[in-house]
Amino acid sequence: MRRLISMLAGARLAGACVAGVVFWLASTCAASAQSAQAATLSSGTKSCIASTGCQMSLSGTGFAASETVDLTLHSTPSGLGTVDAGQNGDFVTTVTIPAGVAAGTHSIVAIGETSGMTAAFTFTLTAETTATTTPPPPPPPPVTTAPPAAVPPSPSATGALPFTGVDAALLVAFAVVAIVAGAAVLFAGGFRRLGRGNRVRG
Repeated sequence: MRRLISMLAGARLAGACVAGVVFWLASTCAASAQSAQAATLSSGTKSCIASTGCQMSLSGTGFAASETVDLTLHSTPSGLGTVDAGQNGDFVTTVTIPAGVAAGTHSIVAIGETSGMTAAFTFTLTAETTATTTPPPPPPPPVTTAPPAAVPPSPSATGALPFTGVDAALLVAFAVVAIVAGAAVLFAGGFRRLGRGNRVRG
């Protein structure tokens, strides 16, 4: 009877040992499988303009469940904050690229604080360009034209004879006066001759 009890106790102990070994093996395999799975970091944005408020959406996978993941901008390290992974080790977050970062190729590195898993994403930061406007050409200088020279009216246009320096009406008046004076002189001379003839006859 004692031997049976000893055998049962030994079997129970062996079963416990086997169960412990199986559990250890399962935990080790799970940890190895999790370690073999590489963490990834990706984004739908491949380039960004170097200006204030440049934001990027990031997606991470393969980290430890519920662990905190640190996000850092490289090549000059600059912290972008932290994010907590979900139960499956994944996360989605949005980061803001600081203003003043030089244009060029940069990377965002994600590091799990518990697992130590690391993933990186590379993108291009382009310089901000300002639109240049070409000023309009200056207006051409105004064209000045001399006023047309005054043309004296022609006789045919006005119906009057051109002025020659002496008024024609004045000349006609002098001629009429001269004719009248001459006629008066001749008439007076005729009366004188007629009076002399009458005295001679008497």
